[in-house]
Amino acid sequence: MENINTEKIKLDKLIRGFENTKYFGYMFFVEYEGQRFESFDENPNKKSVKSEFRKILEKNKIKIFKGIQQAGRTDANVSAKGNILYINSKGIIDFSKLKFWKQKG
Repeated sequence: MENINTEKIKLDKLIRGFENTKYFGYMFFVEYEGQRFESFDENPNKKSVKSEFRKILEKNKIKIFKGIQQAGRTDANVSAKGNILYINSKGIIDFSKLKFWKQKG
């Protein structure tokens, strides 16, 4: 008989129960230094919090649906010690394999 990871099953059910659709909902708790960004929302030809987050998702081959939602926005040059970015995905994200990076400049 195959060994089943019951903790993973519980987590999957928790995530599915939170998002009442065919997608999985994920919240990312983020912090950032505002002076490194020109805006919070994605804008063409501007470095923004959301566009850099999207690059991280793309680098990790995470496909999102409905865009990136946020708990709150900051103005240009305003930092955040705790903000939440929310995405929907059709698949289960293996957080142990995610690659993040600290950005300079």
